[in-house]
Amino acid sequence: MLQTLLNSKNASDNSDLRRILCFYFNQSDRIVLLKSKNFPSKHFERVVFPNQRFMFEAVPHADLEVHIGDSGGWTVTEVIPCDRLQVKEG
Repeated sequence: MLQTLLNSKNASDNSDLRRILCFYFNQSDRIVLLKSKNFPSKHFERVVFPNQRFMFEAVPHADLEVHIGDSGGWTVTEVIPCDRLQVKEG
């Protein structure tokens, strides 16, 4: 499934219209919850199981929050700039 992280609040800015294809792989042995960051107008949330791969579209300046669940709830363990997750050709 391909998801999209978009910032629709400033459509006149060309950088918000350009999308990049991103890839996240859950290498941990725990379920993670992925959330968009820096996009209050477009909320994004996705559960990813251990060893599951997830592809999504984002604008280059978006961030992806990685939350790990435990008995006390979800804890943010990492914030990854989406441009670091961009799929490169070749």
